[in-house]
Amino acid sequence: METFLIILKYVGAPLLGALIGCFTNWLAVKMLFRPYYPKRIGKWQLPFTPGIIPKRKGALAKAVGRAVGEQLFTKDDLATAVISNDAKKKIADYAVGLWHSAGEKTADELVNKAVPAEKREDIIRAAENFITDKIYNSVSEMNLGKIVAEEGVKAVNSKKATLGMLAMFLSDELVRSVADKLSDGVNAYVATNGRQLICNSVKSEIEKALNAPLSAITAKVDENAVREAACNAYEKVIKTAFAEFTKSLDVCAVVEQKINDMDVKELEKLVLSVMKKELNAIVWLGALIGFILGIIMIFV
Repeated sequence: METFLIILKYVGAPLLGALIGCFTNWLAVKMLFRPYYPKRIGKWQLPFTPGIIPKRKGALAKAVGRAVGEQLFTKDDLATAVISNDAKKKIADYAVGLWHSAGEKTADELVNKAVPAEKREDIIRAAENFITDKIYNSVSEMNLGKIVAEEGVKAVNSKKATLGMLAMFLSDELVRSVADKLSDGVNAYVATNGRQLICNSVKSEIEKALNAPLSAITAKVDENAVREAACNAYEKVIKTAFAEFTKSLDVCAVVEQKINDMDVKELEKLVLSVMKKELNAIVWLGALIGFILGIIMIFV
């Protein structure tokens, strides 16, 4: 009997200390989240309900939001990330892929994909009118009749030496008079018929361009030029648009709201997915400390 009591004294105390230490730490870890919601007896809310983290969920969300938004993922970090070399490389690769795939199609196929069928003709007609007007206005401003007349005078004067006696009848006044009439006639013809002629040519060229394979165009453009153009356009858009975008972006508030919207059980799963080993270590550390204290109590 004495032997049993001695064994119980030297073995039981450490084991009991370990058991108490393990249980108390396990309970403390559980009480971080449990109970999830307040428990009441009538109007009286039981103490330590809900658990520590559910009770302080709002403060936790605010602290995590501030830490993420001000230290871990600032607006500057976001700006750096979206214009990083990796991001630009992905944009460049995507642009090159589109460029090569475009070469296998006609412009008409691309238009049909990008534009609703009911608006296709209206857009093509608008393009024809736009190009026609630009060309016609440029031709009108050139004073084509004057150019033709001056070139005609130069041509006649350069041929006088080869005309012999006939050159006597081609005085400068006569040549100029004919040239002026030619100028007026050309300008009148351009004013009357020029736009329609240009429009017919534009329609014909647009029709050819729509039905021609784009490979004839894409093959002439170096792939590196496409990459550079895509990167430059992407960087320019990001730099000009991102500044405005980040003014309305509050990373702290987004993270805080996200945590506040999470159910307590989901929040527990999130924390345990990151700290499960550490929390288990706390439980076993309690057992170890209890075991050591049990041994110490034997000799006290």
